Amino acid sequence: MSDAVLLDPDVWSRTTPFGARLRDVVTDRFVADGLRLRAYPNADLRRRPIDAKVNHGGVYLLQDLPGLRAAESSDGSDADWAAVTTLPFLLVFDDPAARYLPFSLSPALPVRGLFGVDDGSSPPRPAPDIPLYSSPTRPPPDACAVIRAELHEAASGAPAAWALVRASIAGTVVATGIADALGRLALFFAFPEPPRPPLTSPPPAVAEPVWPVDLQAFYLRPDPVPEIPDLATVLAQVAHPCRLLDTLSPPVELPAQTVAYHRETTVRSMASSTPPSPYLFIEAA
Repeated sequence: MSDAVLLDPDVWSRTTPFGARLRDVVTDRFVADGLRLRAYPNADLRRRPIDAKVNHGGVYLLQDLPGLRAAESSDGSDADWAAVTTLPFLLVFDDPAARYLPFSLSPALPVRGLFGVDDGSSPPRPAPDIPLYSSPTRPPPDACAVIRAELHEAASGAPAAWALVRASIAGTVVATGIADALGRLALFFAFPEPPRPPLTSPPPAVAEPVWPVDLQAFYLRPDPVPEIPDLATVLAQVAHPCRLLDTLSPPVELPAQTVAYHRETTVRSMASSTPPSPYLFIEAA
């Protein structure tokens, strides 16, 4: 990124080595308040971090980064970018209000243009951004369906930390979420349009609409389990699809779950047993 300020008669130009928008995957809106993004030079957590600032366009900017003075003083031309030497940085995101899960990224800076992470959106996003995933403690957004689960490995019983889960209705993905370090998951998505009642006289009694939702998990056990995961590593779990289990013995795959208006859905394995399991078990890859 670059910006220029006109000074009479010269033009002073400064290149910003990092800029990114943070997007809530539930609302599909950019979030520009209450979040914290820090950069650690040389990916060293012992170094003093540099805090990102947010401009009027909702872009998080990192400036005055060690080792990048020459790049920041350039005019952002093609020739200057061709001569840039990049340096490793660790970017750590967290939300003091606990609406979103923390994550880290390890880009080489500077980056030309807005920085983005490929979250597998189809069709691809028109402009790069960084997705934000809901924490299990986030209050549900208005008019959203809610699916909750505590994911644990079937073999070890350990929490399936940072597992990736997608919810689909009629083959269309309606929500993507990530479990936290304890395996706790919250999926939020807008309710589909309810079916229209038939045109009869008198009109029939209208039952509360429900939707069958299919859940698909992707998981590769991290060792050790990080307190703050690398977002690219978490999203790369799509290469490791796993089975969510309805029963453990014998292992039977979880069927479609029913979601209804104004009711949260909690998904568990062995839900009909006495007492029911508190967990949703996953076959780890």
